[in-house]
Amino acid sequence: EGKDFGIAGVSKNQDNFSSKVKKRKQSSTSKDTGASSDSKRNKVDGSGDSGNSSYLTSGLNSLGEMDPKLVAAICCLPPSILILSGLKDYYIDKKEETKKKESKESSSQNSNNNNKHYSKIDSNAENSVLWFALIFLFIVLVVLCFSIYYCYQEDKRNARFKNAGEKTKDTPDIFLENKDITKGKIKIEVGDIVKLKCECIVNAAKPDLSGGGAVDGAIHNAAGKKQLIAASQQALKGQHPGKEVLATGEVVITDSLALKTKNEKTIKYIIHTAGPNVKGREKKIGDENSLKNCYINSLDLAKQNNIHSIAFPAISTYNYGFSQDLAAELSYEAVTEWLNKNDNYEITVIFCCYEHGTYYAYKKVIDDDKGKSGFKVSDNFDNNENFNNPQIKYS
Repeated sequence: EGKDFGIAGVSKNQDNFSSKVKKRKQSSTSKDTGASSDSKRNKVDGSGDSGNSSYLTSGLNSLGEMDPKLVAAICCLPPSILILSGLKDYYIDKKEETKKKESKESSSQNSNNNNKHYSKIDSNAENSVLWFALIFLFIVLVVLCFSIYYCYQEDKRNARFKNAGEKTKDTPDIFLENKDITKGKIKIEVGDIVKLKCECIVNAAKPDLSGGGAVDGAIHNAAGKKQLIAASQQALKGQHPGKEVLATGEVVITDSLALKTKNEKTIKYIIHTAGPNVKGREKKIGDENSLKNCYINSLDLAKQNNIHSIAFPAISTYNYGFSQDLAAELSYEAVTEWLNKNDNYEITVIFCCYEHGTYYAYKKVIDDDKGKSGFKVSDNFDNNENFNNPQIKYS
């Protein structure tokens, strides 16, 4: 019985031990599942260590997308400030030490005038070195500030020209017509002016017709820079005898040169006009009329040359200082007035918007006009795909 009892006791102890092990396993599994659920929750909520690491990685990614000059400037600023503060403390400590030395030397009877003289020379040398270091660091800080400002302006410019020349869902083509009065039509389109399907494009030219930047540079590069400069200056002598420069609002017409072989051979002519430059000065009374004359005189010259489709850039904006809103308002007013006066002439006028801001400026003008000019938005434009006069045959 004793043996049986001992065996039974062992078996009972084993059962108790196995039950305890099972309970521990269950508790550990429940803890593991709880921990895993917590980790999942952290991933979803962005809380906890994983959330912090995700914030850190996103911050590093955004830092990597920044301009390298700006990053370098920001990284250099804290050590420069620390160096300045360290030099300041060093300078103050040195001053206190020199004062203590001077007091000791004055109290001691064995002090010598020569020692005082040499100590003054040493302190002057230290002061000059410290001042040189402070001036150098100040120059470094000024350069860093200018680099930050430059990077900021570059970012602004890049943001402004983001998706420039590319159509999006928010910038569909806008067609306008005045069926009751005129045969002329208007189209507002986002794109590159040298790639449009039209007979003639207008160049916002420099007065001396020597080629420039922005749209002027793009047209010269596409048509052949040297050839177009020579052709436009020759046209100036022939169409405006005795003039060496193009006056504001005046126009000349040239062949499209290399553009004839590009873009499905549609662009045959280039009209050059000098818009008013108001950058860095206040607008004068005649500046707005001069800008309108750029459009009116260009359309007059197009009619003289039997041109039935013409594309305008946003003349005098950006580099020449006119705001997009005012330039859009004046150009739309000039074109609609001309089309209403020349009601029997069939022509399509395209406002080419390289920058999306220009497109929205024209859209605002149309919304504000509300058909007062006689032109209304047409959903069913006659030739959406090929809006040129069907009678025109391009060679």
